[in-house]
Amino acid sequence: MLFSVLAFTACTKPDRNDEAVALSREIVNYGLSDVEHSVERVDGAEQAGLFTAIRANTTKAIIYENADRRRLAAYYAEKAIAAEAGMLSPRRQTAAFIGSRC
Repeated sequence: MLFSVLAFTACTKPDRNDEAVALSREIVNYGLSDVEHSVERVDGAEQAGLFTAIRANTTKAIIYENADRRRLAAYYAEKAIAAEAGMLSPRRQTAAFIGSRC
């Protein structure tokens, strides 16, 4: 589930996308040893405008998933999906809603 959310994380500013991807990887790898510090770094990157809400929540979900903190991982994965859905136009949201009911 979390890896399907990763497809949505490429929504940062194009000129900073490579920097954001590299930082995401670095934070996730560091998160294996210090979860809370890694989450703080994600928050800082989001506040600085380097991460979108989608990338920040996806990265947090991965950090918590790797730390076997499943509830927090699911929470942030859902937030990432909701943030991505919020970026859809109202017309596409309606189509996605109708499609999900079938």
